[in-house]
Amino acid sequence: MINKYKKIVIKIGSSSIVNPKTKKINSKWMSRLCKDIDKYQKDKSIIIVCSGAIALGSNIIKKNKNLRKLEDKQAAASIGQIELAHQWKKHLKKNKINIAQVLITLEDSEVRRRYLNARKTINTLLQNKVIPVINENDTVATEEIRYGDNDRLAARVAQMIDADLLILLSDVDGLYDKNPNKNKDAKKIKEIFKVNKFIEKMANDQKSILGSGGMVTKIAAAKICMNNGCDTIITNGEKIHPLSSISKLNSSIFFA
Repeated sequence: MINKYKKIVIKIGSSSIVNPKTKKINSKWMSRLCKDIDKYQKDKSIIIVCSGAIALGSNIIKKNKNLRKLEDKQAAASIGQIELAHQWKKHLKKNKINIAQVLITLEDSEVRRRYLNARKTINTLLQNKVIPVINENDTVATEEIRYGDNDRLAARVAQMIDADLLILLSDVDGLYDKNPNKNKDAKKIKEIFKVNKFIEKMANDQKSILGSGGMVTKIAAAKICMNNGCDTIITNGEKIHPLSSISKLNSSIFFA
C-alpha cells in the first residue's frame, strides 16, 4: 500500500513504543518495525518522529504518579530522550542503518530562518542515507512554544521536507464514527478526501492511554498534510510488521 510513495514520515506514538505497564521500550515490536524500515529504506527516504521520552523518564522522576508540572515533564523528557535515542541506534544498527537525533521546537517550523536551517539539515541526513529520528525538544520548550503532541509535529516535518506520505502508528486502526472502545457498533471510515466539521467531531472522544493527543490531533495532522499535497495513513502500529501489514482494512487514509 505504501510502495508508491517516495518520502515517508513515520510518527510513532508512546502507546506503540512504550509498554504502558512497565514504562519500558517494547523491544520485540521495535525490532520488527526496524526490519520493516530496512525493507523500505532502500528506495525511499524515511523520517521517524517518535514519542515516548516523557513516558520512559517518568519512572525516575515520579514513580506511580502523574507528571503535572511542566518542569517535571521536561526533566522526564531529558532522561527518556537518551534512552529513546539509544534504543533506535541499537535496533537500526542491526540493519546497518545509521540514525541522527533531531530535536525541534514550534519556533523551528514558524521562524523562517530556523525552518530553512532545519529543512537543510534533515535533507542532508537523508541524502547520506541517515534516518533522522525527530522529537519535540521538550526539555527547553515552554508551554507557549510547545507543539504539545507529536502528531502535529510530524505533519509540520512532512510539510517542511515535502514528504508525500505521513504514517501515524497508533493504538487504533483508523478513524471511527464513534469511540470503538465504548461502542461495539462503531464503524471505521477507510477513505477521507476532506476534513470537515463532521470528521473533526468524530475525533473528539477517541484518545490513547499514554499519548498526549488522541484522534483530535491526528485529524489536525492529516489536515495539515492534505493542504500540502501529502497523504496521511492512521493505522494500528501493534501489528507484527507495522509497515508491511498496512492495508485498507486496518487503517484510514486521508487523500490530499
